[in-house]
Amino acid sequence: MKSMKITLVLLAAMLALFTAAVIAGEAPAFEELDRDSDGYISEAEAGALPCLSENYLLVERESELGLNPGEYESAWSRFCSG
Repeated sequence: MKSMKITLVLLAAMLALFTAAVIAGEAPAFEELDRDSDGYISEAEAGALPCLSENYLLVERESELGLNPGEYESAWSRFCSG
């Protein structure tokens, strides 16, 4: 139970940081969203940014592994930067 509370607090803190970055017009670093460090942003990881999550399937085309850094930058420019 305690570890679940810690996880929820960490997720809330990450969401707050992402929200602040989005409001400031800055893309969160790819590495911040790639929580498992596998080199791809999964659909679940993209959930941290609504603008990315809502358009995930429009930009994830090269593989079924997730968004690579180029796809992420393209999606940020197209859907999140304003």
